[in-house]
Amino acid sequence: MGNSQGKPIDLDGEDNVLLDADGHVHLTDFNVASDIVPGRILCSKSGTLAYLAPEVYGGKGYDIRADWWSLGVLFYECIYNKRPFDGNSESTLSAQILAGKPKFPVTQPPVSVPCLFAMTAALEHDRDKRLGATWESFTQHEFFKCIDFVDLENKKIEPVFVPSSEKTNFDATYDLEELLLEEAPLEARARRQKPRERLKDDATDKEIREDELYRMIETDFKPITGQPQPSSNEQSDDKVNRQHNQGEPMALTTDQATSVTVPHLEIFNPHRPT
Repeated sequence: MGNSQGKPIDLDGEDNVLLDADGHVHLTDFNVASDIVPGRILCSKSGTLAYLAPEVYGGKGYDIRADWWSLGVLFYECIYNKRPFDGNSESTLSAQILAGKPKFPVTQPPVSVPCLFAMTAALEHDRDKRLGATWESFTQHEFFKCIDFVDLENKKIEPVFVPSSEKTNFDATYDLEELLLEEAPLEARARRQKPRERLKDDATDKEIREDELYRMIETDFKPITGQPQPSSNEQSDDKVNRQHNQGEPMALTTDQATSVTVPHLEIFNPHRPT
């Protein structure tokens, strides 16, 4: 976020927002951070495309308020487990962001109205009205005003999640490329005919990381066959039927949820005829 010196950063949820051992959030990777000189604006398009504010794509200059838009994208992603704008090319993505009409799926349990309004305020096209345009617009917002920001800064608020000290705590998929595209990919390796042995107590971080990657490949990656795979809808229906037959809770995904009316928000139901 823009700090007291005014440094817009590349804020995205894949690499740049991390938890420490106690569960407190830290921002990292300031390699594209830029100093803002009072009275001057920035014009370069730097950062992760899906998190860039519309004024960055507009090319007419931007300031630290662009970071509050990026925070809004991350906020939306935390709530819905997907981004508000998901174009598969830069042109499509920029068109969606410039249009600025994110859809808000209805979930079960439902997202609270204050939370919905906070997301829409952060993803406000008009940066003068955007959440964070003033510090008070953020701290006094109904969704955030219960937070003691002094205690938050001093790490006195107990985190809701603390990473396990027994695990490496990373998404192994991000390191698959590093594992598969090694410097010596043709180097001969012994075939593993037996199940992998348990790691020793004194295993290094690298050995632990490699072990997790190999186990993920062995369990999560299936060989491609000539047999047709069921569609996502068939898989979803089959899962719901199994849950019903086994008496399990029938959790709804955002794609299965139905619409409700919330003032000033576009609530999205992908299965409703347009």
